[in-house]
Amino acid sequence: MQKGKRTFQVLGAAFALAVGIGFGTGNARAADTIILGVVAKLALQWPVYVAIEKGMMDRANVKLDIVATGGSPKAAQQLAAGAINIGEAGLPDLLRAIDQGAPVKIIDYEVAQPPYNLMAGKDIKSIAALKGKKVMIGGSKDVTMIYLEALVKPAGLKPGDFDLLFSGATSARFAALAAGGADAVLLTSPFDFQAQGMGYTDLGAVHKVLPGFPFSGYGVNTDWAKSNRNAVVGFIKAVHQGIEWLYDKKNRAEAVNILVKSVGAKPDDVAKTYDLFFGELQAFRRDGTMPPDGFNRMLAAVAELGDLPKPVAPMSKFVDDSFLKAARTAR
Repeated sequence: MQKGKRTFQVLGAAFALAVGIGFGTGNARAADTIILGVVAKLALQWPVYVAIEKGMMDRANVKLDIVATGGSPKAAQQLAAGAINIGEAGLPDLLRAIDQGAPVKIIDYEVAQPPYNLMAGKDIKSIAALKGKKVMIGGSKDVTMIYLEALVKPAGLKPGDFDLLFSGATSARFAALAAGGADAVLLTSPFDFQAQGMGYTDLGAVHKVLPGFPFSGYGVNTDWAKSNRNAVVGFIKAVHQGIEWLYDKKNRAEAVNILVKSVGAKPDDVAKTYDLFFGELQAFRRDGTMPPDGFNRMLAAVAELGDLPKPVAPMSKFVDDSFLKAARTAR
């Protein structure tokens, strides 16, 4: 594990500087097309939308074909099958796929903090009041199950004290709450802010109980990556340029406009999401590293779900950091 730790530490301080340097414009080869799978269009892909809008993907010689997978497990399955080249997914789904021998590796964090709030019906004022109610999360083996357990444990509750419902997309869970089909749901921003504005009860933020616990990552189909290494490196480079641009507060208004245009959310909710993601939450890592401590906590949590054998394999089984390393120096 020390070897893995050293490997990722070397990506540190220089990365934030490196992402500010654009790719050379003299590259005459045709743009590399990447089929990028996302669960649904959300603020989680904000750096991607910025990288497209601000020309960072173009300068990286990358063209994205973005497709909706409809759920994190589906994303991992499509990635393993080669239907998508790079895919966002909750880390547990990527870990399971890799452990089962799929040609997949995690190449970067997408969101390095848990960006969820537990939102409940207007008449529910405490987590304890969820007993016997209907609670909707992403899935029984989803990362949101880990988050829910952490939120309800201080109130003396556990899964089984309420009825669990499942939907892989935040938008669908929001719709279920609004329609009365669920009494409480886990939502990411800006849907949680929209729910708050409609008078629903905020029962707590996951990052308050699980600080530094990673959420999602980008996985790559390793068979495809063997002959498309430049495309993977270019994608990561452009994404981190987008992250760096987003953390510059002078870009706040334009960043809000880009996400509104990209996902169709309300400007006020997106503005609140910006302040959360790039303020208190620090949702995206600027230095381009995947610290072993948070990753190993995720490995342990997935093992507790019974989905990884114990003792848990080292981080190096699941992660290929070589693309991140190359992105630091790419021009």
